[in-house]
Amino acid sequence: MKRVLGLALLVIAGATLGIAQSRSHSLPGVRRTWRIAFVRDGGIWVCAGDGSGQKVLIPNGYSPSWSPDRSRIAFGRDGEIWVAAADGTRQQALTFGRAGHTSKDETPSDVTISWRPGKGSLTFSRREVFNAERADRAPGIASPRAVAPVSVTARSILDVLVDGPQPSTATARYDLLDRGSTFVFADHAHPAWSPSGRKLAFTRNGDIWVTTAEGGLPGDPRGDWEARRVAAVARFDEPVRRASRDNRCATRLSWHPDERRLVYGYDRLQGSGFNEVHLLDTRAGHDSVVVRDALEPCVSPDGRFILYRAYGEACGPDGFCVCAISLDGRQRVKLVSKGSQPAW
Repeated sequence: MKRVLGLALLVIAGATLGIAQSRSHSLPGVRRTWRIAFVRDGGIWVCAGDGSGQKVLIPNGYSPSWSPDRSRIAFGRDGEIWVAAADGTRQQALTFGRAGHTSKDETPSDVTISWRPGKGSLTFSRREVFNAERADRAPGIASPRAVAPVSVTARSILDVLVDGPQPSTATARYDLLDRGSTFVFADHAHPAWSPSGRKLAFTRNGDIWVTTAEGGLPGDPRGDWEARRVAAVARFDEPVRRASRDNRCATRLSWHPDERRLVYGYDRLQGSGFNEVHLLDTRAGHDSVVVRDALEPCVSPDGRFILYRAYGEACGPDGFCVCAISLDGRQRVKLVSKGSQPAW
């Protein structure tokens, strides 16, 4: 009897393992025709939607972003924004003049690029350096630090033409000098245009904001847009006696095709061990965790899956990898080893 029971348990365990393995190697509905761009070894790689056919597309680049029609790809290189054909040819710089003026704190993850549908332009974020000093020099005010001017590092959101004269001059949309709000915000990042181009989501000091074109079709100048905070998710503290920081905020954003839901990364900054991918209903305010130990999410073209960078148990000995997960979080597959910054 014990032997029969043991054999039964072995069969069940084997079946369970078989199911787990099949789920780890395939995800029903993920299409091979979708092209994935990701970063590995300092360059941009591409593969099919199921992870097959991996090859180098652009040897020196980061933060890839496909155009709405998938005919071109934008990316960062040496602090500038570039664009190329989908096969990696015809590479062209869209911005210029940052050599020697980039923030020493800037990393590839600080650069996020989003194509503006139907407008022939890109919206992107990056670190900028501003000079600051006390202008009034009021007597009787003692500064806790040196009185000499200091540099303030902040992230800005800018626009640049893709099809105009090149290289072009980037125009600030939101930055430290922005006066669109009563408050002064130092950090604007992770812009994400909705598929119709009617909405632009971004992070502002770690919270999630959405700006919408009033009166239907999007237009310029920026006065035609209404910005509102849709999720106050940021948490900040300051270390006391070398205590660890617990700064948490929204990071990379990606719209669902219904233009109601947003997928975003929720990360612990200046630390490690806390990264989640969330799904936010921007109308109802409902916020749920899709997957933990995950960051840099990107929604699939049909809205059924989320592409993201994973680490830990999901990646095994690779350390980190690119995975895809169903929107409900029930099915997951590892697609790419040692990849980051994935884009569908």
